[in-house]
Amino acid sequence: MRRCGSLIVPMAVMFFVMFYVSQSRDSAWAASHPVYFYDGIQTKWITEDIITSYPPGLNDYGEIVWVGSDGDWEIFLYDGTTTTRLTDNGSADLDPRVNNSGAVVWHGADGISFYDGATIIPLSATPHPAHSPRISDDGHVVWLQYDGSDDEVYLYDGSSILQLTDNAYDEWDCDISENGYVVWRGHDGTDYEIFLHDGTDTIQLTENSYSDIQPQVNATGQVVWTGHADPGSADVFFFDGTDIVRLTDSGSLDPRMNDHGWVVWVGPADPNQTEIFLYNGVNTTRLTDTPYQEHGPAINNEGEVVWSAGGGDYEDREIFLYDGAEISRLTYNSHADVEGRINGSGQVVWFADIPDPPDWAAASIPTTGSESDAGGARCLILLVIPFAVVLIWKRRTRLETV
Repeated sequence: MRRCGSLIVPMAVMFFVMFYVSQSRDSAWAASHPVYFYDGIQTKWITEDIITSYPPGLNDYGEIVWVGSDGDWEIFLYDGTTTTRLTDNGSADLDPRVNNSGAVVWHGADGISFYDGATIIPLSATPHPAHSPRISDDGHVVWLQYDGSDDEVYLYDGSSILQLTDNAYDEWDCDISENGYVVWRGHDGTDYEIFLHDGTDTIQLTENSYSDIQPQVNATGQVVWTGHADPGSADVFFFDGTDIVRLTDSGSLDPRMNDHGWVVWVGPADPNQTEIFLYNGVNTTRLTDTPYQEHGPAINNEGEVVWSAGGGDYEDREIFLYDGAEISRLTYNSHADVEGRINGSGQVVWFADIPDPPDWAAASIPTTGSESDAGGARCLILLVIPFAVVLIWKRRTRLETV
């Protein structure tokens, strides 16, 4: 009886420690979409122990904004050193964007909110839902908002709110440049076309018999978008400020552009393979030649490009960076790293899709190794402690019986 009783304490310690390790594992892997930041030298895990969603936003000073959960979705801002929680309410706040002044916009139950670095200002103070906010470096904000019949385009110019559209159709895909050009996809009664607001006037850039979608505008008023000119296919079109140029004719997606008019996109190399292509204003260069599927390219004003490559779905993708001369691989793991964003300093942010990793102890999430090393050491210590307790307790028991 005494021998059995002598094991109660060490067994209790072992049970407690293993329970703690299990809870630590669950807490760590609760971050099903952790955000990572490559600062040009090393990769940091930004959102440890925070469940995240939505692709993170990044400005040229390395400030990062994302959506995290405390039971509902809230907005978080990382300034390069510390993380600040911008919202704390009982409703979902989503789709945040940050500009180079550190101002942040997002949408939630209260409509469009604007954080100016000190206070949060509501912009869409109406009962109608609003979404898809985008912010310029001069603090102008564009978004889509229901007007009682359909979604229209609204613009905050720093002092007042302007309604840029008023028709019987939904507007989509609004975007704003660093200095306030606004672009969107609108319906002309037949199909979707591209519209550009230059600060004074609104111009319809396209007028054709097919749909044009996903426009982006840069600081000089140049616009890139995807057009469905051929049945069952999509191609990249570019407005250079004067003329519209068709950049592809074999089916391409996800065009992104910098302020110099350089465009990057995903295009086919063969029926079962996609690659990254770069247009520098004169010539088009194929950047990749791999057996993988490339996805979601982004480009900065230095001509550096980031993208993800891997399987056709969110199974295992990695992040790649083209620095203008060479391609380097930023991630090495067994989960999907996606939605890369790059700033003017060549810093990169992305988030991972980790639905249910099979071996939590062996998986190395942060590519720097700092957090994984710390977590591994902590788990090793926690596993060693109960065995040490058992040995000490058994030795004590033997001494007592002598």
